[in-house]
Amino acid sequence: VDAEQPADALGVGEQLGGRPGVDDPARVEHDDVLRHSPDDREVLLDQEHGRKLSGALEVWHIAVLAAMYGTGAAFLILLAVRRWTNNQWAGLMSAGLFAFSPLVWRYAIVAEVFSLNHLLLAALVYTAVRYQEQQERRFAYISALLCGLGMSNHHTFLFYGVPIML
Repeated sequence: VDAEQPADALGVGEQLGGRPGVDDPARVEHDDVLRHSPDDREVLLDQEHGRKLSGALEVWHIAVLAAMYGTGAAFLILLAVRRWTNNQWAGLMSAGLFAFSPLVWRYAIVAEVFSLNHLLLAALVYTAVRYQEQQERRFAYISALLCGLGMSNHHTFLFYGVPIML
């Protein structure tokens, strides 16, 4: 074995469960958990026994939760538009267009931050409409809370939260 040859070329990375040519054993921390990569599913596995780690959610649990967030967002859009326009059909149409748009649909069925972001944005729009109608401070406080939660979830919330709060 040549000392100048990298460890991955020797196949050591493959023996440790890594991918050939990608996982260099000198760089991989040996914590018995597979690392996340773009082509792996987000399931944590114990390398030695192939079992799920205790307390880890299964992928389908997270996907169902994301779908519930998307459903909640569509429902809040229905309520906000119906209240804003005083037209039930406008609310139904806007919620349907939102729920069945290809981009929203794609992110509502996978484990990503976007479905929760949609729910928080829809809740912010709903509370903004309620504040516009009634001028009650509780809706302003709820909107501020939603802005904080939205900013901690995803940074693009800034582009919606700041104009609504102003």
